[in-house]
Amino acid sequence: MDEKKQNELAILKEALQRARSNGGEARRNADKLAGEIHPFERPDFAISSKTGKVIGIEHFRVDHFVRQDKSVQSAAATFVNSCEDKRRQMLSNGAPNHFTDGMLGQIGEMISQQIHLSNNASVDDIKRSLEARLFGARGHISKIESYRANLQSFNSARAIEMGFLIEIHSDLRNLFLNDAHVAHKIQLGELPLFEDAYDLLAKAASTLDWIILAFYGATDNEIHNAVIINCANGNFSHSASMQDICAIPYLGLDKTAPKARQYRRGKAEFTVGEEDITYLVERTSPLIDPEQLWQRAITDGAIALTKAREGKPFVATLPVQMLYEMLLDKVKHRQGPVTCNTTEKLLCSMNAAERDLRIQRFADKWGFPSLNSRPNF
Repeated sequence: MDEKKQNELAILKEALQRARSNGGEARRNADKLAGEIHPFERPDFAISSKTGKVIGIEHFRVDHFVRQDKSVQSAAATFVNSCEDKRRQMLSNGAPNHFTDGMLGQIGEMISQQIHLSNNASVDDIKRSLEARLFGARGHISKIESYRANLQSFNSARAIEMGFLIEIHSDLRNLFLNDAHVAHKIQLGELPLFEDAYDLLAKAASTLDWIILAFYGATDNEIHNAVIINCANGNFSHSASMQDICAIPYLGLDKTAPKARQYRRGKAEFTVGEEDITYLVERTSPLIDPEQLWQRAITDGAIALTKAREGKPFVATLPVQMLYEMLLDKVKHRQGPVTCNTTEKLLCSMNAAERDLRIQRFADKWGFPSLNSRPNF
């Protein structure tokens, strides 16, 4: 078995194991996929399941950091491979007793490159990557029937099922997920399925029996979560909802375009202390238009407050989350719809001291700098 196939097999096994550990629907579905895994070609694996079926699994990768061209290929994978090559070069003569300035400079370049990838990515890049892998010119949906036909050669006497193992790499740590009035910062590798991505999976599910989603950080190979969705007989939405997978709206700027696009990478400088090394990376992103940011926060803040009333989940950017939390107690008992005018009037009804206090409480709650030095939102 070649290295690529070994890596794919490891991803499949850890996804099944992680989903099983989640219990409930994920565990039940993992049990249905239990069996001997055989390397195969088109699809990548054939599972001789304990239920007597042959289940084909095709693996592919979806990325948050992608090339900004028609191919939508993974920029993250290229970056990781480049970093690994540089690491091996540094260690080619064994572990060094100390890092030279040249080595430290290379590390700085890698840090700058990762910042560049992150700043030039948008949330919609995840959807673009998923759509290309599913329905693009080289997508896998058009190959489903040939995959099923090939599996007949494995054991023609058994029933055939087909599934996708989708390895998703993302980093949305600047966003907030709100669910049933409970909010948390999104963690590395955590990916709420935004409405357009959810719809793509639902469309793909009509021709599949299984979808396995394995969630990773944007540039790491550590699995953070996995779900297994039973798609047979129109069961996708039910099986997904049983694992807290639903279509999540995105509230705030920067879904379709990067918030801090860099047209060139920032230069990296470093200083060596007695016990640590400090890197300073040049900022090359333009400042965000405060008026545009304010207007979007007002508009989507009203939507967030409405979603909270309805008990529906949503993802918010930092400005929307701050406005939402500042006004949540003020609209709880307010009659009528929450509109842009509502949010503006409520904000204007506060004096400066109250607004500053509420901003400071928000900053303290989420661990942001103090009011006098809070970040440029």
